[in-house]
Amino acid sequence: MFGRKGVTPAPKKITTLEELNEDQGYVATLDHAKVAGEFFFELCYQQLAQNGDAVGIENFLGLLASAGGVTCIATSLIEWDFLRRQSVGGNLILEQEVDGTKYFCGDLPSRYLYESQISLLNIALPYAMKHGAAIEHDFLHEPISHAMQTVGTPQFGVPRIADEHRPGASPLELARIAWPQAENAFDTVQLAVDYRPAAMGFAIGKALDKAAPNMDPLTMANIVAECAVPMSMIDPIQFWDDVKKLKANAA
Repeated sequence: MFGRKGVTPAPKKITTLEELNEDQGYVATLDHAKVAGEFFFELCYQQLAQNGDAVGIENFLGLLASAGGVTCIATSLIEWDFLRRQSVGGNLILEQEVDGTKYFCGDLPSRYLYESQISLLNIALPYAMKHGAAIEHDFLHEPISHAMQTVGTPQFGVPRIADEHRPGASPLELARIAWPQAENAFDTVQLAVDYRPAAMGFAIGKALDKAAPNMDPLTMANIVAECAVPMSMIDPIQFWDDVKKLKANAA
C-alpha cells in the first residue's frame, strides 16, 4: 500500500541449496523422490515403446543410468556453487580439463553417486541384490578407478560389458537423450535438487525389477555401474542447450 512507485523489492539472496529448494517450492522428501523417479521411468518407457517395439533392457538401463550419473554431477556443481562462497575446505569438487573438456570428481559427486544413503547407486543397486546379484562392498571400486584412469582417453565411458549386453549407444549419447528430459520432468514435479539422484536411483530400481525375470541381475548391475560412474564425472554444461530447449517448448 505504501510502496514507492517504480521501486521493486530486491531479489531474495539465496545462499544454500536448501534456500534454493524453498524459493522454488521444491519438495525435499524421499517419498517424493520415489514418485518422481517412477514418473520419469514411465515417461521414458512410453517414449521408447510408442512404436510398438519391445524396449531393450540393456538400452533402457543404460539410458537411465547414464542420465543418473549426470544428475549426480549436476547436483554437485549446484551445491558447490553455494559452498565455495563460504570458503569450505576439503576436496568437495576437483576439476580436470583435457583438450578443452572438463571432468570432475571429489567428495560431493561421490556423495550423490554412492556414499549417501539416498545416493543414486545406494538406492538402485539393492534392487539388483534382492533379485540375487552378489554385489560385494567393493563392487564400485574398480569401475571408479577405471573411469578416473581413462579420463580424456578414447576408453573413457566405454562400457566394459559383453557385446550381447552392451547398450547400443555410448553412455554420453544416452545421457544427451535422457538427462535433459529428467531435469525437465523433475522441475515439473517440483523435486528438490539434492533428491534428484535418489529419484534416478528409484527409476533404475524399477527398471531392474521389471527386467529381472529376463536377465542376470549382476549383469544388469554392471551395466548400471559402467554407465553411471563415468557420466558422474562429465561437465553437464554440454547438455544445457537441450535442457533450455525442452523447458521453452514446455512453457
